[in-house]
Amino acid sequence: MVRDVSPKYVYQAQLRSRRQRFEETLQQYQAKISRMVNLVYPTASAEVIEQLAVSSFTEGLRDPEIGQLIRLSRHKTISEALAHPLEIEAVKEASRVAINPYQRRDKKTKITDGNLIDSLLELLQQFKKGQDLGSFTPNAERKPICCWTCGAEGHVRRRCPQNDSLQKAPGPSTSQVRQIRVYTRQNQDVKMKKTHTYLDDWMSHILEKHKNKRY
Repeated sequence: MVRDVSPKYVYQAQLRSRRQRFEETLQQYQAKISRMVNLVYPTASAEVIEQLAVSSFTEGLRDPEIGQLIRLSRHKTISEALAHPLEIEAVKEASRVAINPYQRRDKKTKITDGNLIDSLLELLQQFKKGQDLGSFTPNAERKPICCWTCGAEGHVRRRCPQNDSLQKAPGPSTSQVRQIRVYTRQNQDVKMKKTHTYLDDWMSHILEKHKNKRY
């Protein structure tokens, strides 16, 4: 006798085993994870959906080092979790081109220790400056989704869990919403400082590795 399997259990199994594929971009992988989480937990609140999506997204990342960094950052939304590795990948790709001796380049261009170090340091400074200005990547321009009903992040007003009790309790005041935004901004600054520290350490590692190869 063949027992019917609920689609929910099938989706759960697929979600647990889902990993970023070799040729799958971060954006494609994030979209798949978000869709699967919504299929597995259709009645969950927006906040729970975001937490589950971040957890599944992090566990299945192809690069374990980036996954560990995202865990330490404790992102609350899948958009934040996606923006973080995109920024790091951009820096890694640029530095890979800078230090790869087999990279196609103009024959007149010669890579030396001096201009290599200058290039990497300049790249790091541009990244940090871009983060301060909010213009390094398109994702940096996106502001966290904030509910105008309860003031929390991660969902919009129409999906607020408090919608059923709107008639009983008023939403937060303007000052409360402002305080929430200030608190959110402070948390983002702390996360960005952690990212800068990680990139400083990572860039030092790249330079040291390149130096050791020469001897």
